[in-house]
Amino acid sequence: MAFACRNFSRSAGSIMNLNPKTDYRSYTSVDKSNYNNATQADINKVAADLRRALELYESEKKRKCSY
Repeated sequence: MAFACRNFSRSAGSIMNLNPKTDYRSYTSVDKSNYNNATQADINKVAADLRRALELYESEKKRKCSY
């Protein structure tokens, strides 16, 4: 039973990659300033989309409650 539990734990740890040894940042070819600028631009786009979605939700909510 202990052997089965140990094997299961090792398998689960392998699947979830609990202790990764890979430095994923070394795979990127952009320098740090470009990466930060691109990330900030993406965050701004997502924020604008969320703002628009919330505005649409609020207007839809008001329209439904006005009956």
